[in-house]
Amino acid sequence: MVSDSGAYKVLTSLYISEKASLLTNINQYVFKVTAVATKSEIAKKVEKLFSVKVKKVKIVKLPAKRRTVGKYQGKTNAVKKAIVVLKPGYAIEQAKA
Repeated sequence: MVSDSGAYKVLTSLYISEKASLLTNINQYVFKVTAVATKSEIAKKVEKLFSVKVKKVKIVKLPAKRRTVGKYQGKTNAVKKAIVVLKPGYAIEQAKA
């Protein structure tokens, strides 16, 4: 893994869920990204940070959800996810642990 401080401004974290762990078996990795990140920025940062080759990037925007705590209503934060498809022969070892 190569150090790149600019990557952390685009990639927030690795997204952990049951579906995301199943996608790692078919060479797809899910990341939380900033709201203004573009597909090309995400691909460049993943390639530089993990030393892999990206085939495709898919974007999913999850809307904010309403939550009630007692008599107060609020919203959770909206999340933008990026599903990164790697070229055959490449893998991100940190995601498989």
